Amino acid sequence: MIDSLKVPNRYFVTTLSSALTSENPCLLRVVLDSPPNRDTFSIQMPGHAKAIWGSVFHSMTEEIHSGRLMEEDLESTMRIRIEERLAKEEELGMPWATIDLQSTLSIFEIKRRCRRLENLRSELKTNKSLPSNSSGRVKTTGREVFVSGFEGRLTGLIDEVESSSSGVTIIDDKTGKILTEDGVKPSYIKQLTIYAALYQELGYADVKSIVLRDKSGSEIFSKTPKQIELTQTISELMELMNNIDYLVELKDIEKLAKPSCANCSLCPHRIVCNSHLEKMHSQRCEYPHPNLFLGTLVGIFNPRANTGKLKLTIRIDDNLFHANVNETWLSSDVEIDDEIFIHAYYLDTKSESLLRPRKHSHAVTKRTL
Repeated sequence: MIDSLKVPNRYFVTTLSSALTSENPCLLRVVLDSPPNRDTFSIQMPGHAKAIWGSVFHSMTEEIHSGRLMEEDLESTMRIRIEERLAKEEELGMPWATIDLQSTLSIFEIKRRCRRLENLRSELKTNKSLPSNSSGRVKTTGREVFVSGFEGRLTGLIDEVESSSSGVTIIDDKTGKILTEDGVKPSYIKQLTIYAALYQELGYADVKSIVLRDKSGSEIFSKTPKQIELTQTISELMELMNNIDYLVELKDIEKLAKPSCANCSLCPHRIVCNSHLEKMHSQRCEYPHPNLFLGTLVGIFNPRANTGKLKLTIRIDDNLFHANVNETWLSSDVEIDDEIFIHAYYLDTKSESLLRPRKHSHAVTKRTL
């Protein structure tokens, strides 16, 4: 896999903020999450339909900001792009993300997201107070404000920017868990700090505060960033991107990849990451981090028809284990007596012979190493 990697032509604020706040970051994940590698290595863990929605929406948002999205019918455009992503997965032989575009939920989601895109395009066209650049008008306040830096190599989308006479407030809305036992997740604070640094670097306005809100709209965290902190953040970003570029050019997989229980837990690329597959099947992770198992497939059973679940019998180190798997998350090339990887499973706490799958994303694939 590493031989096909390319130096990223663009990084995202969300991925770099996580890398900057991790004690031992996996830079390979940063590379795989960045273009052009993001489009080349698209085989991911199952259950990432939400990621497809987000990716399509954010790419359309950036195209509207840059004036490149010319299609008038945004709903049809979004539907076509989602279908193209699903078709690409079908070609790769692992169509694990399922999206029914005719369902009521999908129709509502398309209309909701496209309404936000229409509002953004309308605001960019009609707000005469916005400054201009070569690509048209630039939105600097309101919802969905695009920022970039390092000659366009780093980009991000701020949820909301509020303006006042004393400066602007940068707001990030989170729908998931914000607080940990130690307080606000450091990556969320770093993400806001990067937004503030890029916003000021672009010369828009001084940032007086950064704010995190939860899904109810309540303010969970706020801070006034110091100028020295913003300047230091720019330096950290430049050093990180230069280091990643250098390691990719050298194809230094050992320094890029840092497989561990924490790093691999939610990584969508773990299913194709050789470093993960080679190391993590011999380690055991503590909950909530799932495990990777390596064994031999002994049997496949369908205990109840039309449930979408299969029951597997697997031999691991001369011991027999049983495991359920979503029927569509069992790789189609797996056969009896094959060596298989069992991705994102837990040892059952009550039964020593049972492997319990992570509900929202697990898989069983043939070992090809």
